[in-house]
Amino acid sequence: MKILVVGLGPTSIGFLYRYKELSLKETLLNDNELVIIEKNNKPGGLSSSITIDEYSFDIGVHLFASHYEYFTKILEKYEKMGLMKRKIRKSLIFYDNKLIPYPFQSNIHLLDKYKALLMLDSMKKSSNIKFGDNINLKQWAIEKFGYEIYRSFFEPQNEKSWGIPLNNIGSYWLSNRIPKPDVEEIEKKINHGEKDGTQTNWGPNNEFFIPSTGRCGDFWSKLVENLSLDINYNTYCGFYVPDVIGVSCSIFHGNTCLNDHFDMVVSSAPLHEVILEIQSPKNLKNPFSNLDNHLRYNFLCNTIVVIKGDVPEKFKDVTWIYLPNNDYIFYRLSIVTNYSHDTSPPGTFLINLEASYNNSFLDNIKIIESNAKRILMDLELTFDLSNIIRIIIQNPYPLNYPIPTLERNTVLNDIIPYLESQNIYSRGRFGMYKYEVGNMDHCFMQGVELCDRLFNSGTEYTIHDPEFVNSGQMKLDDD
Repeated sequence: MKILVVGLGPTSIGFLYRYKELSLKETLLNDNELVIIEKNNKPGGLSSSITIDEYSFDIGVHLFASHYEYFTKILEKYEKMGLMKRKIRKSLIFYDNKLIPYPFQSNIHLLDKYKALLMLDSMKKSSNIKFGDNINLKQWAIEKFGYEIYRSFFEPQNEKSWGIPLNNIGSYWLSNRIPKPDVEEIEKKINHGEKDGTQTNWGPNNEFFIPSTGRCGDFWSKLVENLSLDINYNTYCGFYVPDVIGVSCSIFHGNTCLNDHFDMVVSSAPLHEVILEIQSPKNLKNPFSNLDNHLRYNFLCNTIVVIKGDVPEKFKDVTWIYLPNNDYIFYRLSIVTNYSHDTSPPGTFLINLEASYNNSFLDNIKIIESNAKRILMDLELTFDLSNIIRIIIQNPYPLNYPIPTLERNTVLNDIIPYLESQNIYSRGRFGMYKYEVGNMDHCFMQGVELCDRLFNSGTEYTIHDPEFVNSGQMKLDDD
């Protein structure tokens, strides 16, 4: 069987990793049957890292949390080799000129007492609010936290992250991602005037892995290197023409184009692009050519700030800070140097600011730079703008979030089976478009599980049951 693997991000790497494992057991599997192409000059996809002069950073800040025993074992193997280390999450929210521990709803007692009591009263009343089934994200948040927390934090933070109104986003994907606050405990803290915040250990990324040196893209590069496979970099697939026995593909490298036939295609390319590249035989119309309009996504304005000096003491162990203030175009700030100290020269530290590309402000470099400087001064990450050595704005803007719109699942339920009937298997963050299973561990395991399904009678839990996957550690059927 001849297989074309399109893209070399975590999903395709997971597929190839499992393929190599199974090839040790099954003589029918042969590396020579694989043709692997990647449009960039290195592996990792959106999880790759970038080096500009002396500065290294991810496309947004990445970390390795795991919902799967299989993936955790790989991380632990690299940890024993000294290539990975563990870190505890410390995330904050900059609200009302105060740094408040995440999650916001568990720490409203740190706000002005009038605001805290207003939010508490609204939270209590939310137990009587029921919007019914199939509710949108706005309705879900009001039901769970009350209108005041929704209006003050949840809406501004999330509309900046997603880039579209929350009533256009579904709530079906949330599962146990956001903890419900203990109302009685919060009321007690407000009444007693407690000033300590609660940094909960909730969530799979409370403790996570990061590379001992460098950034996350280095892990994927090492993993690919150890697979010892032939990779065609700077190469992409332009057209897919399905037929009764496989798929004919046009593969482009530089100015050359090769037309070849494959028994199947495993793609982690963005689904909205793959749909447009399908060419039906005999010039028949692609039945899904207009459905890409229903797959919503945004882009990332990834901005790196290099600052002279050391990370201020109060931020020494901080991982990231949420920025709900509508005066800021960025939704999150991460202190890259707190992940890896070798990402910039000694005597400097790196800040990563993320904004969803959804408005004209992000076309204006001066606005981006001035907003970044304002945030750094407001947070007191620097007291002197002359300490800012450099601001790097990644361009072109990479893809950021596949948005879980109200109609997403209806669209996917049509597109994915159709593609598979044409021997095209689309998986990954943007290949499957399921944000709730779009982290690096999920994407890697989408590839592993697809390979296991195709060659080992396995089950694809991740794409079919995200809630189950996100509830705990997963095992492959034969492990």
